[in-house]
Amino acid sequence: MVVLSLWPVFFSEVGMAEFFDNAAKKPLLLYVPRWIHPNHLSIARALLAVPIILLKDQPALCVALLTLSSVFDLLDGPLARIRNQRSALGAWFDSMSDKAFVISVIYLRCFDLILLPICIVITSLEASLVIVRILKERSKVKTDSNQFGALKTWSQSFALGFVLSGIALLQPLSSVVFCVAIFFATLSLIFHIRDFPRRS
Repeated sequence: MVVLSLWPVFFSEVGMAEFFDNAAKKPLLLYVPRWIHPNHLSIARALLAVPIILLKDQPALCVALLTLSSVFDLLDGPLARIRNQRSALGAWFDSMSDKAFVISVIYLRCFDLILLPICIVITSLEASLVIVRILKERSKVKTDSNQFGALKTWSQSFALGFVLSGIALLQPLSSVVFCVAIFFATLSLIFHIRDFPRRS
């Protein structure tokens, strides 16, 4: 019953957006200065990959920075919608910052700790999503993200957190969670391709 009640929230694009907008609206309006724009959060998320890559001997700090980057990713969308600052450029920043963060951390920080087939499949899916997005833009098809893309990003963050923690017991679990992320990425790609007949 709990799963059924949560299904409209986490497996519906509109339901997920409304859920996070309602939860984040008051804190965002109270504590985020007006000069901070959604694109600032997206760019900051991508840039946080740099200290994570450099601080190889600080697993706790790396996990903390990963958590902060995930918070930025979680809040940029609600902030854009609440302030009515949505734009095509902002959506592009959001999507590309996610991919830049994940791919750079995987290859420049965690490559020797993640199974090679997982790295290859994740990279291929992310590249395919970028290509499909470009094709959708050229075909004047809506490029809005779908709920499976969000679930993919969260799964990737959890898996990277397990790897960055340096805890031996969590390393095998990271592979399982990466496989979950691959599953959601595949669904996201399928749904993006399915959108092609639906012109905006």
